[in-house]
Amino acid sequence: MFYRRRNQHSRVDYDKISGPVLVVAGSEDKCCVPRMVKATAKRYGNRSDYVEVAGADHMMITGPFMQKTLDILDEWTQAKGIHNSAGPAAQLGDI
Repeated sequence: MFYRRRNQHSRVDYDKISGPVLVVAGSEDKCCVPRMVKATAKRYGNRSDYVEVAGADHMMITGPFMQKTLDILDEWTQAKGIHNSAGPAAQLGDI
C-alpha cells in the first residue's frame, strides 16, 4: 500500500513557507485526527493559526459544516488582511 511507504509521501519544507497558514481540523475527523492536525500547525510555528470545527468530520467543506468552515476562512482572511471583499466571482475575470 503506497500510503505506508514513507519514501513515497509528499514532503513539506515548512521553513520555506513565509505567509500565514490556516490549519483547520474537524473535531470528529477520524482520517486526520485533531491531534495530528495540531502537530501540523505547530510545524509552521508562529505563521499558523489552528482552528477546530466542533462536531465536524473530515468532510467539513461540504454538508452541514460547510458554512461554518467558510465563515472561519472568511474571518481569518479578514484578520490577516488577505480578504478579497469583492468575493470569488470577481476573481473569475482574472483567469
